[in-house]
Amino acid sequence: MQKNVQINADVFIEDLKTGHSYVNFDRRAEVVTDEQTGQPRNVIITAEQYRVTNPATRARIINAVIQANYPDGEDTAALRKGIVDATNSEFIAFNNFVEAIKAKCASEGVGEDISLTLDQVKAKLLKEFSVTINKFTLLATRARLINGSGNAQLEGLIAYTNQVRETTVTAINSFSDLRVAQRFRIRAEDVAAIEAQFQPFLF
Repeated sequence: MQKNVQINADVFIEDLKTGHSYVNFDRRAEVVTDEQTGQPRNVIITAEQYRVTNPATRARIINAVIQANYPDGEDTAALRKGIVDATNSEFIAFNNFVEAIKAKCASEGVGEDISLTLDQVKAKLLKEFSVTINKFTLLATRARLINGSGNAQLEGLIAYTNQVRETTVTAINSFSDLRVAQRFRIRAEDVAAIEAQFQPFLF
């Protein structure tokens, strides 16, 4: 960590193009005298600067700040004290410190996936959706065991579920805009509605 560093631009994350980035906390504008011209000029100063490996995700930023401010395992010690006693003052202070970093990241527009590439976001969505697919497959298999494979209503529901799966996977794979992909969510209420349709076949 470096303190009170002059930076090139008023940005939270500065990609160094070396596989690393600088993360600039609490930036401010100052007027200084140019040493060559003697004229005043505006500069940007960051109160605290941290170096992280790319991609500069929120998790990596938080980890870098913790390591700089809680060296020699002090963070682990605070966590251990919290496990024993959730009211421990050191644990509470550490927890508040981490939450403050999260809040700062959020205020700078850095969420959990902000530094992921489009392909990484799509892979994450597919992995999350695979959990739902496995759940539907289990429900369909169980319902068939109970009712047999000749129940037209059940087979229609399974076919609909397969269609939802194919449509969702196709939609995720077709994303070409990072921000659109980041906003995409598998809605819990939609999953619950399909699960509810299987319930009559399970009892």
